[in-house]
Amino acid sequence: MASFSLSKTLDKMNHRDKDFREMAATELYAELESGKLRLGGEEKKLVSVLVILLEDVSDSVRGKVIKCIGPLVTLLGAESWSLLVKSASGLLLAEKEEKRVIGENVVKEIIKHTPTKDSGQLFAQFVPNLLPNLNYYQALEALTDTLARLGAPTSAEQQMKIATAVFPFLASRNPTQRKRASSSLSHLAVSSNEQNFTFIVQKLAEDTAKQQETDYVLAHLQTLTSIGILSGFKLRKFVNLLVPLFVKHTADEEDEIKEVCLQGLELLLLRCPSQIRSKSELLAHASKYMKYEGYEHEDDEPMEEEGEEEDDDDDDGVSYDETWKVRRGALRCIKAIVTTTNQDQLVSLYNGVASALISQFKEKEETVQAELFGCYLELLKRAAEVDELLLNKVCGEELEKMIAVLSKQLKQKSTKTRRNCFGFLKELCALLPTEKDALAKYLPTLLPSITHSVLDKGSNNESKFEALAFLRAVFASHRPETLQGSLKQLVELLVKVVGDGYYKVSAEALLAVRDILPALALAADKSNVQQLFEKVWQKVTGKGEKEEKLAALEALAGSLVHIGANLKDKHTESVKYLVERLKADVSFVTAAKALKDVSSAPQTVNLAPFVPEIEKELLFGLRKVDRSAKSASFLALQTLVKHWGSSFTSTNIITELSVSVNDTDLGFCSFCIAACNGLTERRTQVCRGSKSRSHSKNSKFVTIATFWWQCTADSCCTLQRVCPT
Repeated sequence: MASFSLSKTLDKMNHRDKDFREMAATELYAELESGKLRLGGEEKKLVSVLVILLEDVSDSVRGKVIKCIGPLVTLLGAESWSLLVKSASGLLLAEKEEKRVIGENVVKEIIKHTPTKDSGQLFAQFVPNLLPNLNYYQALEALTDTLARLGAPTSAEQQMKIATAVFPFLASRNPTQRKRASSSLSHLAVSSNEQNFTFIVQKLAEDTAKQQETDYVLAHLQTLTSIGILSGFKLRKFVNLLVPLFVKHTADEEDEIKEVCLQGLELLLLRCPSQIRSKSELLAHASKYMKYEGYEHEDDEPMEEEGEEEDDDDDDGVSYDETWKVRRGALRCIKAIVTTTNQDQLVSLYNGVASALISQFKEKEETVQAELFGCYLELLKRAAEVDELLLNKVCGEELEKMIAVLSKQLKQKSTKTRRNCFGFLKELCALLPTEKDALAKYLPTLLPSITHSVLDKGSNNESKFEALAFLRAVFASHRPETLQGSLKQLVELLVKVVGDGYYKVSAEALLAVRDILPALALAADKSNVQQLFEKVWQKVTGKGEKEEKLAALEALAGSLVHIGANLKDKHTESVKYLVERLKADVSFVTAAKALKDVSSAPQTVNLAPFVPEIEKELLFGLRKVDRSAKSASFLALQTLVKHWGSSFTSTNIITELSVSVNDTDLGFCSFCIAACNGLTERRTQVCRGSKSRSHSKNSKFVTIATFWWQCTADSCCTLQRVCPT
């Protein structure tokens, strides 16, 4: 490929054929992107040519040139940079709309690539030309982009000039201008000094009170909210001014104004919690709008009398389709109050608002529903940290009310609604005390909905996944004997869903099988054990994704531990497979954990014939770099030594363990000491045998125990067994 020549490229840019000009601009852009371009003495000439091409008759040439502006900005000297900014300003303020659009795109590239250290120079040359011409949409947008990218100018006088120039556009008839003016003032306020910040906030509050038209009020309130989002902590001095303002305008008929006001209250609660004293009043205010359904519901009979005439003209009057945003804003306010309330007031807060939240569980809008569940869970979690007895109250009448409402919600066609409900029940299950087994008696009520969500062809994968995750939470938090009433239906359901075509759903079902096995072990009727194991074995030996295969290994290990007595003909084959999976890096950790669980049930599965091979693979795992693999190997060896120590024939275990006894990783060192302690417990007679056989082994034990002599009690026990004299 020929080397790039800037002089030749400039000649092409002046060619009368647009294809040559476009080709030259493309070459220049490629060289700029590579970072190899050196301008030398042709910097001014290049900028001059590019400025001319910005008004080229060809759209494609102009587009290529505009792309070159951004990377070029960082290479220009002060004089050439000023020329480029001046030309861009001229285009931005031109009479023709087409030129202003070109200027807007050039300015965006300049702003995007201008270093922060040069922001003062950009403001000095660029912004003064914009302020008198903000009536052009492109000029106002360029100012907004400049403030958003580089912040406000350091001069307080310049900050005030910008604020004064932008404020009138909040009352513009053009909604786009109002939006841009709001964004400009928000970004200006972030980096303004304290005096100018005070001026902006107070003027916004005063102008809001003066405005009569809904659109203008909304623009001012949105600006205050945006300032709260970008610099909420700076509003702490104005809480007493803004809270009454937001509360007052939530009574406006426009739903969008209600939403913005509630968002503003939420921001003040989160950013300035110590300055807000009237949280109880705000709680009552938010609780009112938590149930908001729109004013058309205040009088239903006249609406019915008007019949279909109202339906024929949906565009007239106020639209109530967005009332859910008001309810969502109210719930976020309540959650902000919960988050910022002192601990000594949480229980009274729960008693005051929990019933109202539960009564709203019938909410149909999925987004509001998710906020509602999150708000209640946050309230319950924080209140329970203060008063543990509160959870006992929840397990009674309140839980019954919740299940009654949720069981109806779970019958809805909306998969998102079902997903929200199962997600809430899963989180609730984790919060409730395990000794209460609170959800066990409601499983028969919920089981039809769970079955429908998991097996229905219309359900999406997320809904299936959440339903199975809820079942896993129930199995993990409830005693096995409390699940016996619904056990048969649950096992039948899991047998069907394990074969789901989506690997994540199948993997979650396999983990649910693993968790239900303790309950199945206590069941009087074990007729479905073989069928369940066959499904697991198909997943173990068949083809599938990694996540699915690892979940199948865990389910296989659980089957051997809990229902192994009913699967004696499968023991040898299953253990062989687990040992085989130890040899693969992908499944090593899961297989090691599985064998650890299996070895802890010696009365069920006989591992003695497999111990030498397992020992060999686990010792190899001790030398792996991956910490999780080393940890799994240590724990598996420790359990194996404890239950099957008499089957260990290799002396390599002592050598491998002694290598890891050092002060590099004290966590693993303690594992080694514990493993040696367990080994000596089971093999004391070997350690006290003939000197020719046990001298080297004893010396390894002494080395290990001596190192840890003053660090752990296990080492003392080890040394005492090795050298009793």
